[in-house]
Amino acid sequence: MKKVFLGIIVFILIIIIPYLPYKKAFSEKVYDESKINIQIRYSEIDGDILVTYGKKHLKEYVVSKNIRHIDINKIKLSGKEPYKEIANFEIGSPSFRDFVVTGKFLEHKSDSNILFFEVDNWFPVLSSVKLKDTSFWHRYNYSLLRISILSFLGVLIVCSTIIYLNNRK
Repeated sequence: MKKVFLGIIVFILIIIIPYLPYKKAFSEKVYDESKINIQIRYSEIDGDILVTYGKKHLKEYVVSKNIRHIDINKIKLSGKEPYKEIANFEIGSPSFRDFVVTGKFLEHKSDSNILFFEVDNWFPVLSSVKLKDTSFWHRYNYSLLRISILSFLGVLIVCSTIIYLNNRK
């Protein structure tokens, strides 16, 4: 009976785990004053990363470093990029496009008049990212799901066999 109960718990966990939060949505509580905070949007048309809020940081950086001919509407990301961690971008149907990224500008690194920004942390703007939306989940969920289902079936078979053998006596 304990094995059946364990099997039911494993089955329930299989249903719940994909919906656990991976990254909570941005709020004022996570605002980091010690770093540069920029709100960005992924452009589906050309794949650029557009700066939607925080352009003043780009302007200040460009002026302080005396850099000319820089587009302050776009940046390129490096480091802990949200687009590498969310599977929707790998699949080609991004449901998360707006993010707040924190980090710093990379000195002496620009590509075709676009600055590079090294991301230390990121947050989705509108809603939380669930575990099922991550690249990690899409990479490993099918094997985990198969193992879980096979384990559940194994427990079910063992319990059925024990019940059958006990009733036979």
